[in-house]
Amino acid sequence: MRSTWPGRTAVTLVAAATTILVIGWARTPNPLASMPEGEFWERKFTAPQSDIVFAGDSRVGIGISPAAVEATAGLSCLNYAFTSVGYSGEYVAAIRDHVRPSGVIVLGISPWTLTPRSLLDNGFKGLSALPRRSPRLARAALDWRLRFQSTMKALNTAVMDEAHFGTTLHLDGWMEVHAESSDPKKALSLYAQNFDDNPVSDELVSRVMGSVRDWSRQDILVLGFRPPATLDMVSLENRKGAFDEAAFVRRFKDAGGVWLDIPLEYDTYDGSHLLAASAQRLSHEIGRAIRGRQRR
Repeated sequence: MRSTWPGRTAVTLVAAATTILVIGWARTPNPLASMPEGEFWERKFTAPQSDIVFAGDSRVGIGISPAAVEATAGLSCLNYAFTSVGYSGEYVAAIRDHVRPSGVIVLGISPWTLTPRSLLDNGFKGLSALPRRSPRLARAALDWRLRFQSTMKALNTAVMDEAHFGTTLHLDGWMEVHAESSDPKKALSLYAQNFDDNPVSDELVSRVMGSVRDWSRQDILVLGFRPPATLDMVSLENRKGAFDEAAFVRRFKDAGGVWLDIPLEYDTYDGSHLLAASAQRLSHEIGRAIRGRQRR
């Protein structure tokens, strides 16, 4: 079926619209889908522990194929990303619960995940409140999609014609995106408004650093990376979100983490979400980095 990532309730009209915008608006069946949407989300909560767990927002959810990571690193892998998620205490604890002892946690750091508004309502918070194996969970994605349908029609700012956009949902948590066209600049103005009165929070940054330190002491390898985006998007988020990436990376390394410098040479459909071929290429690249660290 065609799919969207469940998003936060209307923090602001624009922020809510952007949640749907950035992963495409789709309402008709997608013959490529490998599993029902409700089952896809429930699987993230009920999946057994893996050697490698990826965390972050939809840029990680769409940008990382665990199968590609596994093929390169030789370790089991789960994509535990949720749309619009922030690194709340609950989310951080759930990340740890999904990784095996002496495993690997890979944090995708986009500026949004470190903002106060990211904690108010997001895919993880909304779905984790529902009982497991409940019909309510299976209906959750549809409910959120219908909630924002009128907003999307009113704004008329879809990144692309939905007839040329499709997704495949994978058991390992990857949402594979295919698109026949893209517009990397289309979403810039909406993203800019996501950071109005909502800069990166030092409290959230400190929480991430504390988790990195704790996990490292538990013999867990912690890696971090900034999901690829266009230079225009990166510059906008750094400026509007008051995100000092260099300072963040220094603190991340001081806490015991390993930072991966990912080039911006990947194809997106909206400036920050990767197309399937680029997602697989990035996944192999990170898989090689993990394999190299594990051999030391």
